[in-house]
Amino acid sequence: MPAPVPLDFVSSVLISVFLTGVLSALAYRRNVLTWDGSLAVGTKTEVLGRLVRLGRIRRERLYRARSLPAPVPLDFVSSVLISVFLTGVLSALAYRRNVLTWDGSLAAFVVGMVIGIFGDVTWLFLLLFFLLSSFLATRYRFALKEAMGVQEGIRGERRSTNVLANGVALMAVAVLSLIQPPGFPRLISGVVFLSALSVAGSDTLASEIGVLSRHTYLITNGKPVPPGTDGGVSLLGTLCALGAAVYTSVVGW
Repeated sequence: MPAPVPLDFVSSVLISVFLTGVLSALAYRRNVLTWDGSLAVGTKTEVLGRLVRLGRIRRERLYRARSLPAPVPLDFVSSVLISVFLTGVLSALAYRRNVLTWDGSLAAFVVGMVIGIFGDVTWLFLLLFFLLSSFLATRYRFALKEAMGVQEGIRGERRSTNVLANGVALMAVAVLSLIQPPGFPRLISGVVFLSALSVAGSDTLASEIGVLSRHTYLITNGKPVPPGTDGGVSLLGTLCALGAAVYTSVVGW
């Protein structure tokens, strides 16, 4: 059978597309570059990234040939730089767009750094997907939620407690994937991380969309309760939770 595409190559393509796309779009929106200039920058940046990767491979071969002690792995350095850049940009944008409060943005930065450094940089893209899904679910029919008094925060923003409630489990998986204790091989760490992220996505969408349901029942005794009541469940919220778990798992897989 043909060998699978190396994960390094896949992650480099994803990272190149994301970074160059974001930077080129921002440059065009801020009138720093024209549309064709933005396209040219994106193409040149991807080529430069490939050349850097080729230089890294040649440098590693040189060190092996001369039997010299290897320097600090570039994979670790690049993972730190990528984590700082991605989490910094996303946290700043989340704060500016009123998705997170200032303490929520700080907590998101910490969560992203731990996941990117101790876990896998590619996990940050799943975290980005979760953040976008949460943002869309929060903004969905926000005026109605505000009129009902069940909105999150003042403008839908989430605080550090909300971020850490979902992020602590993700950080724990990232740390365990590095330590690799008995019974937790790194091979299954990605599956565990994806499962934890699916649970977080299910909880968020069930809360943000299910609160709009007209028929809500208390989970303990099945009695009707007003929408937004703690412990209240609805058919709409349950279906949203199931759908969030499925699409998060499919995208992550």
